[in-house]
Amino acid sequence: MAQIPMHFLSLLRTKITFNLKAEARRNQLSYAWWLLEPLFETTVFYVVFSIFLASGTENFVAFLLTGLIPYTWFSRSISNSMTSLRSATWALNNFRINPIFFPLVEIGQDSVKQLVTFSFLLAFLLLYGIEPQASWMYLPLIMLVQALLVTAVACFVASIIPLLEDLKYLVNTALMATMFASGIFYDPQLLITDEWRPIFFINPVASVIQMYRDILMFGSAPNLYNLLIVVLWIIGVGTLALFAVSHYQKRYARLLLE
Repeated sequence: MAQIPMHFLSLLRTKITFNLKAEARRNQLSYAWWLLEPLFETTVFYVVFSIFLASGTENFVAFLLTGLIPYTWFSRSISNSMTSLRSATWALNNFRINPIFFPLVEIGQDSVKQLVTFSFLLAFLLLYGIEPQASWMYLPLIMLVQALLVTAVACFVASIIPLLEDLKYLVNTALMATMFASGIFYDPQLLITDEWRPIFFINPVASVIQMYRDILMFGSAPNLYNLLIVVLWIIGVGTLALFAVSHYQKRYARLLLE
């Protein structure tokens, strides 16, 4: 793989910064929305699952947040990147720029927002009475692993949507299925039997969420099986994304105009 030119990274950073500032100016509450949105989502799910359905676990709000925030990062980045090449049709037709630039902009914006959101998560856990533990030192590692997973999947999805636009409906369905199959609202360690648990955690989002909970709530190091599963997904899907982008790089402009 060729080395990424410095001007590409500089342009990427500049574009992400401008987009974030423009988004903040469009909203009256500006950057506050980055915190209010996950707070509203958590409130809704807490009312439904903990109060109405009485299915909450101990420390359910903290449990819910440590699942919902990582999932939201994954889901939002995939959704925002999905049509990034379609939105960049004019640029692809008029400039020589690697198509991977456009999903990376969306991924970068969402990643910056997630840094703020994770700061909110840590502050909430402290206020909730969960004391910092040595296992918290693994948080940057797990965030980096998730960032790589998000990048691999989002770039792959962005690279194949122009080939068949109807795939975006399948992606949306897959994201919805992932939300309910990743243990956001329930503890798979309690509900999934030992026999089926390794299969359950083949889902990389479920493995990522479990690693966050292990280090933030349960005071343990991330499970090596969960970590290996996510790394394998990163390598596999990332390779497919690089192949698709390199193979169709010169054809995207024409495909998007058809």
